[in-house]
Amino acid sequence: MILGTVIGARFGHFLFYDPVYYLSNPFEMIKVREGGLASHGAAIYIPLSIYLLSKKQKDKTVLWILDRVVTVAALVAVLIRLGKLIQLRNFGNCYSCSMGIYLARVDDVPRHPASTI
Repeated sequence: MILGTVIGARFGHFLFYDPVYYLSNPFEMIKVREGGLASHGAAIYIPLSIYLLSKKQKDKTVLWILDRVVTVAALVAVLIRLGKLIQLRNFGNCYSCSMGIYLARVDDVPRHPASTI
């Protein structure tokens, strides 16, 4: 699962963000340490990994594997959202309620971190 997640995240990065550059420089695709992982690429590869694992281990069904993976997947989704908030990449919409996160480096307006821009 970890291998499928990292491969999928890397594949998603070069497929969705700059496929022309990576196809002209194919060795750049394997340089994971230089950054470039896309969570939506991992979201494509994780179900594929689960399916392949269920085919390899005949006694484990897809639902049995999903039952074990769902808690970790939810935790990872929260950590991805928190990481994007810390990087100020996806910090949410402004709203009129007094509760929210104030980002002085952006515009010092209360924001809800779970919504998208």
